[in-house]
Amino acid sequence: MKIDSETLLVELLAATNAIWSQSRPFFEPFDISDAQFNVLNLLAHAKEPTSQRELAEQLLTDKSAVTGLVDRMERKDLIRRKASPKDRRVYHLELTAKGLALWKKVRPVYLKEVDRIFAHISGSQREVFFNLLVDLKEKANSTKV
Repeated sequence: MKIDSETLLVELLAATNAIWSQSRPFFEPFDISDAQFNVLNLLAHAKEPTSQRELAEQLLTDKSAVTGLVDRMERKDLIRRKASPKDRRVYHLELTAKGLALWKKVRPVYLKEVDRIFAHISGSQREVFFNLLVDLKEKANSTKV
């Protein structure tokens, strides 16, 4: 069966949408959104201080959208802004004790759910799938519209 590019794109987007549609009800019991979990996850894994600009780049979103997200998380005492000692115009983000505790509570449950979603894909299929996704991302990023 020959599958055209449009059909591939539609199926990729449908699969992405199906996964994302499960995230809201998954994160609701923890009183966070998928975006807030992504911030917690990125900051928990950060090896050095992360600015809002860097966070926006890692989240693949606009800096203005990250500002509101960070504001909400700061009000919930999950993260804090800390002035950079090198540049007073820059604020670094870090997890609070409450944010780290929440991440440690959610992450194992999240990983179990991710494993469930991908359980039917064998190791060799995962490798092929991963390489195809990386190639697709690189091609999409290098294509001028």
